[in-house]
Amino acid sequence: MRYSIYIEYSNLIPYKHMAQVIKRNGSMEAFDKSKISMGLTHAGLLVSDANNIADQVEQWLPEVLEDDKVDSFVIRDRLVELLEEMDPQAAQRFLEYKKQNPS
Repeated sequence: MRYSIYIEYSNLIPYKHMAQVIKRNGSMEAFDKSKISMGLTHAGLLVSDANNIADQVEQWLPEVLEDDKVDSFVIRDRLVELLEEMDPQAAQRFLEYKKQNPS
């Protein structure tokens, strides 16, 4: 007896790799949670806290994607929400960092 196995490739590719972030200048780039972690650590968070928040954003991302795209300001707003829950001062430091480094 012979069996055929069919694999749906969409189940093998992590969803996060399909998400495109629309930057403020209109260009697009693939979602990269390491950029979130790096920005948060530059704003003064511990690496473990930054990674935890980046993981939360990555898990939340599919809820807000439209045609696999999301504006960067939507991600920034979610980051601020999560930071305010954890440490309001960290949220303020992050916003200051983003003012000085708007990339």
